[in-house]
Amino acid sequence: MRFNAYLQLRWRCFYVASQQLMQQLRQLLLWIMLLGPALAALGFMLLLALGLLYQPELTATERLTLCWCLLSGQTLVLWLYQQAILASRYRLFFRSFAIAPVWQRSVDILLMLVCSPILVLHTFIIAGADLSHWHTVLPQLCFAFLQPLFSYSALYRPQLTVTLLLLFLPALWLLPLQFSTGLGVLAFIWLCSLLPLRPPLPKISSKSPLLFWCQLWRQQMAQWLSRLMLILLCLLIAYISLKQRPDLAALISFSAGLLLLLVSTSMQLSSNNTVQLYQLFFQLYPASLKHWQFLPPLLLTLLSGTLLLLLGPPASLLALLLPAFVVSWYLAWRKPQHFIGGWFAASLVSSGLYILLAIG
Repeated sequence: MRFNAYLQLRWRCFYVASQQLMQQLRQLLLWIMLLGPALAALGFMLLLALGLLYQPELTATERLTLCWCLLSGQTLVLWLYQQAILASRYRLFFRSFAIAPVWQRSVDILLMLVCSPILVLHTFIIAGADLSHWHTVLPQLCFAFLQPLFSYSALYRPQLTVTLLLLFLPALWLLPLQFSTGLGVLAFIWLCSLLPLRPPLPKISSKSPLLFWCQLWRQQMAQWLSRLMLILLCLLIAYISLKQRPDLAALISFSAGLLLLLVSTSMQLSSNNTVQLYQLFFQLYPASLKHWQFLPPLLLTLLSGTLLLLLGPPASLLALLLPAFVVSWYLAWRKPQHFIGGWFAASLVSSGLYILLAIG
């Protein structure tokens, strides 16, 4: 088989898998239709974030935080599209063609670039920039070199890459790292992500309902890690926005709170899948055993609210998020097909209360 034919076949598989992924996320179509301009705003925010990276007035911690956000967002997108990029469902079929490994890796990287908008935008910015004074932005150029490396590790080792990035965040905030030193630590993290590391998981007995559910939650480690990174990503973006526009502190905190509720309460969807998967098992035990399914979204919501308080919003502002939380969590539990629409409607109600409170 020629390389062009193999590339076309892989592209077709990627397209079909992407269509299936969008069907699974069909609730987001309502969000996209109602918030169509938000897509353009998202692209503008990416360009703004990449532009902030080159502003000299940013501190080293703020610049490293921005780098962490860009790498984390890029990693989450690639993790979402990993199965579509690698065509995991058709691997055995492709092996029957005796494809050269270099062809397979080349197509993987090409499809990876298709799903890496942050990397592509940064590449275009560098390509169109005047690099006559390149030595003044050498660390930023080194970060641009790290981006495809992290994309590669996120494609083949997403869970380990996310875990290492999460572990890097406390060091970023607790240690006074210079920007170049922080990039060196990120490079070391990337090297660690390529090692055949498999963190040991402790054995958990099922002597109590909580320990039994801990075993089930351990099987959902990808869901926990991705949502935890989304929560931190949302908070850090809000923090960077507050640094740029402190006059919009209340609005930024309120908007971040609504997004945090969306991420946190969506964990109930994973709990629903767990209960449905082991439905026959749960029928053998009291109904109270299923009540533990509500703990993950509540814990994530509590964590989100606690971290949101670090941004300094007033308590009355957080109280306005309660209607959105109740409606979103209930719909995620009872009517998951209306979850996104319900969250959007509840967000409008909370936003209306926010406007009335601001006017009053």
